[in-house]
Parts: sequence; structure tokens; C-alpha cells
Amino acid sequence: SLSTLRLAGEQGAPARHPEREFRLVLVAGNASRLLGADAPAREYAARVNGALTRLRESWGEELVESYLGRPDVRHHYEALRSWSQAKNPA
Repeated sequence: SLSTLRLAGEQGAPARHPEREFRLVLVAGNASRLLGADAPAREYAARVNGALTRLRESWGEELVESYLGRPDVRHHYEALRSWSQAKNPA
């Protein structure tokens, strides 16, 4: 459930595991978006870039780009990014 995702994000374990943090933010953001909870979805969408930066620092650019090419990850990342851009046009 969404409350479980929030609790997992608050417990600090993702900070030691950048891939886990990144996926948690993606899944929670998309779950919030699909449930119509715009405020939490915006919060998670804002956090995704920081999580991605920490993942790049840990894994390196080449591995992260390969990871982002996975269909499951690409789907969640692009869905949250597109939603966020539509809700917050530049």
C-alpha cells in the first residue's frame, strides 16, 4: 500500500541503497499519481532527480543509463516525469 511505501522511505534504508531509493520514489510517485493524490505525487516527482543523482554517483553513468533502459524502469520513470511536466509546465 501507499502508506507502506511512505514508511519505507522514512526509515532511512534507501539512503544506503540508492537503487532501492530510486525505485521507491518511482513506485510511490506513480501510485500517488494513479490514485489522484497530486500533492504526494508532486513530492515524489521532485525527489526522483536527487535519487537518480545518488544512483549515478554510486553506479556510474554507464550502468545507470543501462538500468534506465530496462522496460519496467523506463515505463515508471517516463510516466512520472511526463505527469510532472504536464502538472508543472515550464
